[in-house]
Amino acid sequence: MYSSEFPVTLLPNSVKDKIKFKKYKKGDYLYEDGDDTIIYIKKGKGMKIRCDQDGEKVFPYMFSDDEFIGVNAYFTGGSDWEVIAYTDEVIVFEIPKSIFKEYILGTPIFIEEYLPKCTKLLFQGLRGFYIYTQGGAVAYYAYILNCFCKDTNIFPFDSYPDMTKSVYVNKSTLYKITKQFIDEGIIEKNIHSIKIIDRKALIKYFDSYRY
Repeated sequence: MYSSEFPVTLLPNSVKDKIKFKKYKKGDYLYEDGDDTIIYIKKGKGMKIRCDQDGEKVFPYMFSDDEFIGVNAYFTGGSDWEVIAYTDEVIVFEIPKSIFKEYILGTPIFIEEYLPKCTKLLFQGLRGFYIYTQGGAVAYYAYILNCFCKDTNIFPFDSYPDMTKSVYVNKSTLYKITKQFIDEGIIEKNIHSIKIIDRKALIKYFDSYRY
């Protein structure tokens, strides 16, 4: 029924049979921590849940039609929490991460239309979490640098105003944190890039706040 629709249309015939079309009922788990798939919601809503320190469930985000689940975990190598079906019926495609990476991630339609929303959710969620746990801007800045410099140790940027948008702090705060990391020998700043010198020290700034 849905075999010829997005995101299946991005795939070559040789791998289309690896995409699973599934239906879930309200309350079923669509996505769980550790799943090796990316979920695309064709129809319905999914609710992201987690448990706080007291074991009580909190519900911080709702996924709707035409959204991907698991992209944040794909980028960070961490958890995207659990997502349960919120509407009476939820129709999804389950996409293996290897296929997502090779055939969907780099396509113009995903980069331009879907990735900004995925990363905005990631950034805002983490930013709020770090502030709440008193990690603040320093922990969040360290997390962003570590997350996006895994392969080359280089974080490129066009200008400081662009960086302030990425880490959601004002320019003076960003200068202060950058200088702190430089003075501690954690990073090296060039005109249009930041190089990680001591990754272990960088990770210490946010590791205790990870969820």
